[in-house]
Order: sequence, then C-alpha cells, then structure tokens
Amino acid sequence: YYFLMIQGANFFTITKVLLVSFMALIGMILMKPEENLQPFIPPQYGWAGVFRGATSSFFGYIGFDELACMAHEAVDPQKNMPLSIVYTLGIVTLLYVAAALALTGMQPYEEISDVSGFPAAFHARGWDWAAQIAAFGEVFTLPIVVLISIMAQPRLQYALAKDGLLPKIFAKVDRHGNLWWGTVIAGIA
Repeated sequence: YYFLMIQGANFFTITKVLLVSFMALIGMILMKPEENLQPFIPPQYGWAGVFRGATSSFFGYIGFDELACMAHEAVDPQKNMPLSIVYTLGIVTLLYVAAALALTGMQPYEEISDVSGFPAAFHARGWDWAAQIAAFGEVFTLPIVVLISIMAQPRLQYALAKDGLLPKIFAKVDRHGNLWWGTVIAGIA
C-alpha cells in the first residue's frame, strides 16, 4: 500500500515541478521587465510589503514537514532526512522565486488574478495554449496536497499512540511493517 502511495506522490510531485518550471520558463519568455518590474519594489508597499508577501508565501513550504513525518520509511534517516529537507527547501525556493519573478514580469502586479495567476496572465498575453496547459496542470496536480497529507497521517497517529495520546490501535504495525489499522481508520475518517 505504501509503495503505491509513494509512487503516486512521486508522480504528482514530478508533474508539479515540471508544471511550475514550464510556467516560470514561458513566463520568463513573455516578461516585459521594463514595464512590469520598474520599480522592482512598488513604492506604495515598500519593504514592509516585501516582508508581508514573504511571510504569506511560507504556506508554499508546507510539504517539507511531511518529509520529516516519513523518516521511518527512509533508508539511513540520520543522513538522508536532513539532506532531503534542505534539498526540498532549496528547490521549492528556487521554483517559487522563478515563478514569482516570471509572473510579475509578465503582467502588471495590479492585474494578476487572485484565483488563477498564470493561466490568466498567459491568456492576457495571447498565449492561450500555455494558459490551457497551466490551468489543466493546476487542477491535475491538486491531489498531491491531499495525497501527501494522507501519506503522513498514519505516521503522525503512530507517534501520538506511542506517546499515549491516541488509542494503541494506531500504533499497531502489521507483519510487513505497515500501519494498516491507522491507515484504514484515518482513511475512513
């Protein structure tokens, strides 16, 4: 079961990284820095706006903590877990910065859609095929958020049950090392 979950998570993660890379690359091609990035920090927001935006974008990092929950599944976790967390944070940061720069360089920040930024920006620039790919990709890769959350849930329950905060059934491990009962109970709930 976990093998299928991990393969699904890998598939959606790779697809999501490819999608964000695609949107950032096409956005960079369509950039108008002389129009949309001048001044680089809009005076009405200043540095306070930069910091507000940085703190609100932290939600985009909400997947790396799931890596920590999956430490039990890792080979040589003391070595590989810190590396995976650092690499994940680095890759997500680079992708986020590239995508944000591409989007704000492609369209004036006042016109960026709150609901569908890249598809609307591609459409506004006349690149409807890119808008369609971005819109489809955003909807198609939404399951990764749910999948990753579900994947870590049994491990979180296991840790809580070991500490006595949840019933012992959540700490039961089957003969294959899987948390079958915790997964079933969480899945039903």
